[in-house]
Amino acid sequence: MAGSSLGSNVVAWICVLLLVESHCPIFRQQDSIWHTLGAEMNCSRRLVIASFAAWLLLAPSTSWGRTWTNTEGKTLEAEWLGLADGKVQLKRSDGKTVSVPLNKLSADDQEFARQRSAEAKGGNAGNPAVAEVPQRPMREPPRKGSFAITAEEGIPSELFAKAALAAGATLKPEFAEAVRTKKAKGVHNNDKSVPSWQVYVPGSYDDTLPYGVLAYVNSGDSGGIVGGWQAVLDKHRIIWVGADKSGNSQPTSYRYALAVDGVRRIQEKYQIDPQRIYLSGNSGGGRICSQLMLLNADLFTGGYPHIGCNPYRNLPLPDGKFLASKLQVNPKLMKQASRQNRYVFLTGEKDFNRDHTRLIFNQYKSDGFQNVTYLEVPGMEHSAPNAEWFEKGIVALDAPLTAAAKTTFSNAAKNEKGGQLGAALEGYARAAAHGGDQEFAAEAKTKADALLKQYDEEVAKVEELIQAGNATEAKTTLAQLRRRWGKGATEDAQRLDAALRVPRK
Repeated sequence: MAGSSLGSNVVAWICVLLLVESHCPIFRQQDSIWHTLGAEMNCSRRLVIASFAAWLLLAPSTSWGRTWTNTEGKTLEAEWLGLADGKVQLKRSDGKTVSVPLNKLSADDQEFARQRSAEAKGGNAGNPAVAEVPQRPMREPPRKGSFAITAEEGIPSELFAKAALAAGATLKPEFAEAVRTKKAKGVHNNDKSVPSWQVYVPGSYDDTLPYGVLAYVNSGDSGGIVGGWQAVLDKHRIIWVGADKSGNSQPTSYRYALAVDGVRRIQEKYQIDPQRIYLSGNSGGGRICSQLMLLNADLFTGGYPHIGCNPYRNLPLPDGKFLASKLQVNPKLMKQASRQNRYVFLTGEKDFNRDHTRLIFNQYKSDGFQNVTYLEVPGMEHSAPNAEWFEKGIVALDAPLTAAAKTTFSNAAKNEKGGQLGAALEGYARAAAHGGDQEFAAEAKTKADALLKQYDEEVAKVEELIQAGNATEAKTTLAQLRRRWGKGATEDAQRLDAALRVPRK
């Protein structure tokens, strides 16, 4: 396919030739080559010129301009020069040469580059000796800002059933059968409306660092961000997901399932830090939060109930009565919750739930929970905290991770020096995500970006070797990739290994 730069040149040549034909005497001479050609072909001089222009346009060329598109949709007009070391060499219209990693180009441009490279080496794109390497699955660009997501099919029945059982509910026969047979059956809320969530993704999200996620259970029907909390989410790299119609009028099991399913859907689309999956809620939603954060302690590594919470076991009261609890938490999960997870209980000085909140906090402390914080907002009644106090809770949830980030950074440097690049990349990314304003955090981000670029280049090198039919070197390089990058390279290694196993004819 000829590019737009060649088309422009041909148009210019047509104009020049027609202008010369009209004004230059030599073109009017009967013995001119143009008259001779026209006579031989029984056509006019202008038809000859047009035919010549068409030949210019359609004639094959060893180098031509092309509109190149990268994986982010950005375009560049440039001429093809070659493919080497996993990079496409291009010549821009200003004469400058640029190198673009092959895997950063669109699927069509990658295929074009491989075909041109094979032709330049005397090969054939259809030659069975050249393997066809399956491309990495293309991910949609991450959506940012505020938007809603829906589940037309309802909440997965198995997820709902687990939530119902955790809440102490008796499972309806149709749901029990769905769980037993593992057949999907969508579950909707009381009014049979389509489940939906309000989502907010900070504008700084770029898929290079893992972000936290905060699932919110409201006491009312809206899943949107409360007050001025958006700036706090931006600052601390946290994605918000709040279920709509998950208020106090809905069954407890359905509210459980909505919170868990909301996080699952975010995890499918974004790079989420498993150590920063937090659950929060207000009033009746805070009570749901205080239960679910323990029942799903393997998912939610932090809980942050506001102005409402329930005890996880019977809690004696000063008047001789007690707050009853029927919650039954898996002992293994309770052990994780008490030793590793983080919990913040927030109330107001004038909140009618303040005394119970303080008692429940003291219960956690006396039972040996290692990371638990109590926040009481001066003068606040039964309402949501402002951004300043909301942030205090987020900082408390992150505190153990922030304290460990320096060590994480140091260990990542040791892994990089020892050639364990996959572990180093993961460590640098976590140190950058958890480091906050500490000096090393920016350096960790730079090192993580550099290692990610190196990884992409090494993958592209294996792809190029396979395309060139150099199976022996490709296998050696692939083995090195696996050894250096570990589990982080699993998906690419399986894809490349499959290409190497394709029989040669």
